[in-house]
Amino acid sequence: MSVLVCSVRGTLYAYRDACAACGSSLAGGTLERELLTCPACAARYDVRLAGKALDDPAAHLDPLPLLADGRGVRVALPQAART
Repeated sequence: MSVLVCSVRGTLYAYRDACAACGSSLAGGTLERELLTCPACAARYDVRLAGKALDDPAAHLDPLPLLADGRGVRVALPQAART
């Protein structure tokens, strides 16, 4: 599974790397402040609000929890995604 990590004012947010609108990778998208724009379809998401879509209130990115400890920051992947 591909993961997208965004940093907004020093806070990290992690999501599955797939646009909720078109399914494309968000890796080449634009992040301006907290707004992430899909490079393929231009759908916009607020990464601070659990990836809520601005253009379609029913859509959102799939957030992944971040774990911070003495070794750094890690992304917690669902069990099915680890295979």
